[in-house]
Amino acid sequence: MGRKNIRISRYSHVTKIKLDRNNIAVGVWYTRHGVKRFARASKEIIISTGAVDSPKLLMLSGIGPSEHLKSVGIKPKVNLPVGQNLVDHVVTVLPSVIIHKPLTFDPTRDFGLDTIMEYAINGTGFLSLPGAVAAEGFISTENVRKTGVDWPDMQVYFVTASTCINRRHQGNMGRPDDPKTVVDSKLRVLHTRGLRVADASIMPVIVNGNTNAPAIMIGEKAADTIREYWSEQYLVSPQLSTYAFQKKFTQNKCFYSTISL
Repeated sequence: MGRKNIRISRYSHVTKIKLDRNNIAVGVWYTRHGVKRFARASKEIIISTGAVDSPKLLMLSGIGPSEHLKSVGIKPKVNLPVGQNLVDHVVTVLPSVIIHKPLTFDPTRDFGLDTIMEYAINGTGFLSLPGAVAAEGFISTENVRKTGVDWPDMQVYFVTASTCINRRHQGNMGRPDDPKTVVDSKLRVLHTRGLRVADASIMPVIVNGNTNAPAIMIGEKAADTIREYWSEQYLVSPQLSTYAFQKKFTQNKCFYSTISL
């Protein structure tokens, strides 16, 4: 990528996070081409493996419901409700309905060279539909309407070949005093240091629409939060006395001095 501050390890699969005796995340074990390796972290570890694999990785590392971890032979290190708030992201495909008039798209009838040329020249036609979705809508199911709140919990896609119904999943970001919380508002895993989760698994409430844009937002917010935190750790002290005071009494917010020591 031409960047000195990033290295991508292809064909690598993370298997466990290493926590020291103080629950500080210090590195990760991973396998590459069948060889077990270890990567040490100098500052933080950020997990971004999705709504299923992020909780899985945390639990393999000893972070999760203690009794459950013990039952599968994993030594618990941090007792948190990891994996307890998962809702399947279900897609149901319903039978297609085809009208034998030129009102709907029939691949055997309508897809050909003319369709390709129409899109290539004019940017219109069937191929211009994002994901082949002709229309979509949001529905409040009976379970939601019983609560008295009209809050859609189902999304319906009308695709050229079928109809899909899509439900969402929930995550576990919240207040530290909430027993359902795994990460705080800055995405830090509770009762650990140097460990964050930044993906759709942290969503505390199901979003009404697609999860792609919210997942991107979570990543952007995580980047801003992490950059802000570390920039504060490297503030420059204007005087030697300020440097000594800050280092001793203000949680090391001022690490460097403009005066050579």
